[in-house]
Amino acid sequence: MAGTTLPPTVDAEADIMANGRREVDGRHLGGPFAARLLNFTSGFSQNEIIVFGENAFDYPFGLAAWRYVCQLETQDAMRIENAKEFQYRTEMEEHRKAWETENPGKEVVRPCRP
Repeated sequence: MAGTTLPPTVDAEADIMANGRREVDGRHLGGPFAARLLNFTSGFSQNEIIVFGENAFDYPFGLAAWRYVCQLETQDAMRIENAKEFQYRTEMEEHRKAWETENPGKEVVRPCRP
């Protein structure tokens, strides 16, 4: 798994700021991710797998992970960070740093959830 990337996911605050929503959809991936990924790739056709090897174990981890996470997003089980959410998150980080510089020792107030 070393060197493998996954798409960025939306943090709750960026989601609220960008989308005006108060609930958090989806969930973070849990511990048995590799097992679920193998189960997912086992469902691929032999034509998809044969390009990389003989069975699902030979399928590239990174490619399988991206395909799996994209499928989770289409099922509303996970949210991949889009450009708008990235922009809001980046802007909020910059504002926080500036505020902390101007107000040393004071706690940053985070948005509250209902």
